[in-house]
Amino acid sequence: MVAAQNAYSLEFPHFGGGVDESTAITHLPLHTASAMSNMDYTEWPAVSVRAGSAKLSTTAMSANPVTGLFDVGFSGGTRALLAKCGTALYKWNTGTSAFDSVATGLTAGNVRFCVYKDTAIMFGPDAPKKSTDGTTWSALGGSPPTAKYCITHADRVFALNASGYESILYFSALEDAEDWTTTTGAGAAGSIPIDTNDGTVGTGLWELRGWGRLLAGKERALYLLRGTGPSDFTADYVTRRAGPVSQEAGVVTPGGEFYFAARDGIYRYSGYGAPEQIQQPVQATWDTLNKSYYSRIAAGHTNSGGVERVLFAIPTGSATVPDKVLVYYPRWNVWSVWSGIAPYLFATIQVGGVDYLAWGDDAGFVWKGLQGTQDGATDVAWSRETGVFPLGDRNVYHYLERVTPVFKVESAGTASVAYDTAASGSYGTASTVDLATEAPTKHLWAPFASGEDTRAHQFRVKVYGTAGPATLRGMTVQLRKGGV
Repeated sequence: MVAAQNAYSLEFPHFGGGVDESTAITHLPLHTASAMSNMDYTEWPAVSVRAGSAKLSTTAMSANPVTGLFDVGFSGGTRALLAKCGTALYKWNTGTSAFDSVATGLTAGNVRFCVYKDTAIMFGPDAPKKSTDGTTWSALGGSPPTAKYCITHADRVFALNASGYESILYFSALEDAEDWTTTTGAGAAGSIPIDTNDGTVGTGLWELRGWGRLLAGKERALYLLRGTGPSDFTADYVTRRAGPVSQEAGVVTPGGEFYFAARDGIYRYSGYGAPEQIQQPVQATWDTLNKSYYSRIAAGHTNSGGVERVLFAIPTGSATVPDKVLVYYPRWNVWSVWSGIAPYLFATIQVGGVDYLAWGDDAGFVWKGLQGTQDGATDVAWSRETGVFPLGDRNVYHYLERVTPVFKVESAGTASVAYDTAASGSYGTASTVDLATEAPTKHLWAPFASGEDTRAHQFRVKVYGTAGPATLRGMTVQLRKGGV
């Protein structure tokens, strides 16, 4: 029997893990107190449904993974969007909106591109190739190594991980990408050993923009190239604690920070000190990583909509290709988790003069991301779940009357809200609304059936739906305090 009834409400100024006041009993840290799927931070501290994605072409290049993706601009304003798929290299045809094969008979496997003096260069399983237009390809001269990774730096081309010499960093002659044999003079070509006896191999090359520094990765270490030429080039370790698991697992931001996935987590290196491990807020998802497929982790970066995001696509559970994307927002130091997309590798591409976050998948398609409200023809399914909010004295019950999230509705879709008073993961009856028929801001509440027990010492709320986009701006929970 209820001895007393005192109505009150809890206001949540944003749909995060708790109220803003650290002294409040319901306060929980934003990054640990909630779970989300396919939510995007576009106007902090509100969360929005992430935008969709679309195939660049409706026809697959081949029924194989996309193992190289690169958008290069040549002098005169021409561009070439290149994609390696299976045993062929393709170039995007803007006239037919399809990929045309420009090189065949290649060895399957990942390739890496770089540009030097208006020439695109491709390294990978085959002997390096070059092109000045993206269509006609020929052998890169000067006896370069057949290495997995390449990059341009300090007026040279550098290459890493050649067969039998997996820990040797090679460099071309100064200002000549097709001279790898000259051994005398300040402009000579040469090589640098990188801990050749540590039992690991080179995993990639990156340049810290703005710093003018070249980074070389190994399986469990990260190295920094020092010196100005063959006489004093050295590779000094930054850390021997963790290294990028692959070339695709690292990305440099325009601001000069290097993010990479190692075997034990995700790291950020800002050009000084030791790399900082940052994946802890999404540790629960990271822990589901299929560790047999570390090499399939893919890293990407975008400033779409003026919001910086660093993305890591990972295979989870028994998946052998990425099925979850961990998204980090450096400006606010928060994370989200996306699903429903399967990036095999990321790239930034330009289509119609507009930059897009893009990715290749494991089925021969290239996708443009963060556009529209669907992934192909599939609605984006999203959810936002709060942490568990305690309600004070456990000798007194609190009765939930109404849960009211506040939406900014931007397009058609559905949204539902449900509550869990046992904090068991089992949610009660959901209230659903068709967003297309509602006003720009919708107040949605969870219903309580006649006779339903809404007593709680704690509670949490889940809001979920399809399509959108919609932005969750806040939440009000109405309760009454009583006793039994």
